[in-house]
Amino acid sequence: STGVGNVSNVSVELMVRGAMRGDTGMYRCSASNVLNNDTDVNLMITIQFTPAISPEVMDETQNEGDTTSFTCQATGEPDSTISWYFNDAPVNVTDTTKYTIVDLVVSVTFTGASLKYQLMVESGSPVA
Repeated sequence: STGVGNVSNVSVELMVRGAMRGDTGMYRCSASNVLNNDTDVNLMITIQFTPAISPEVMDETQNEGDTTSFTCQATGEPDSTISWYFNDAPVNVTDTTKYTIVDLVVSVTFTGASLKYQLMVESGSPVA
């Protein structure tokens, strides 16, 4: 009968402490022995993080009848969802006579004196 000699199990753990966005990428574990029988496994590590808005959205003062644009750019992993609000209610994007949203830019024609727009980024708080 053929017996199995001493078999060694080696386990080495790679721990990434304080993982940052820059640590996202492909990692490879490679094992070999004196027989030079290399074996590899690739692992993709994705570092998730909460949404951040840039550049900072600034307040604007406009005259009645003017058109202005606000830009919101958010980064996050997984991808962020951006929503616009007017006086705490979702912007009615179907009102194309008043609003135009292209990518992340909302253009508004002002018809009132006191307007407050907010944007909401998924898992974030409203930003005035």
